Amino acid sequence: MLVDDDQDFVVAQSAVLRRAGYEVLVASDAVSAVSVAVRERPQVVIMDIGLPGGDGTTVMRRLHALPSSPACPW
Repeated sequence: MLVDDDQDFVVAQSAVLRRAGYEVLVASDAVSAVSVAVRERPQVVIMDIGLPGGDGTTVMRRLHALPSSPACPW
């Protein structure tokens, strides 16, 4: 999952990751990042620190507080 409010970065990085064979989920702010992560349980999160609606550090703390599953241990 890519979390960034810079759309140019998201477009460029999504293209690189998709060409490498990854499925890419995208969120552009802290609230949607948590929502998408809870729903989709991504295995990897690439996140900007400064986000609308919160910061990347807070989002990661929230994600780490979620109950883990075999598919997603965080």
